[in-house]
Amino acid sequence: MLTILPTKQPGAVPGLYILNIQLTKPIILAPGRLGRQTFEPGNYLYVGSAHGSGGLRARLARHQRCCRSTVRHWHIDHLLKMGSLLNYWWSADDGEQECTWANILSCCGKRWPRGFGASDCRCAGHLVYFHNRNSLCDSIQELAAKLNEMYFSSWDPAAGLIYEVEQELQSLKLQSS
Repeated sequence: MLTILPTKQPGAVPGLYILNIQLTKPIILAPGRLGRQTFEPGNYLYVGSAHGSGGLRARLARHQRCCRSTVRHWHIDHLLKMGSLLNYWWSADDGEQECTWANILSCCGKRWPRGFGASDCRCAGHLVYFHNRNSLCDSIQELAAKLNEMYFSSWDPAAGLIYEVEQELQSLKLQSS
């Protein structure tokens, strides 16, 4: 089951998610072993997974609480403390596709900093930076198209992920105008 609507709440199931975090000014963070890094204003999409107890519901609730908490366990906790969590998208999927999703998103954005959120893998990182909303929207559309290719044998906008993502993108474009 694929859902990329931030308004729907996920269940206690394993899956993948994307956090949309916005910074309005440059900040300097030292997330774990990555050392001091400058994060420019813009949107950052973070790809994560939830395979433990509580699944997506627990992980996304933790990220929302982390915005207010002083506890920083993961790289993303540092960024959430300083930025605004605008929304999230999720997929109830037991597969290990974090790196694939990050690769697709990075087609229109820039992975920054290298290795962010990727302590347990060898990919370039799970955080992708977007200077403007247009490139962010393009990247989400690209991800939706690729996921439809991966999960659905034929593209059907009424049943597929593309339809849901396009509804969210329309909302994002209206907000930015």
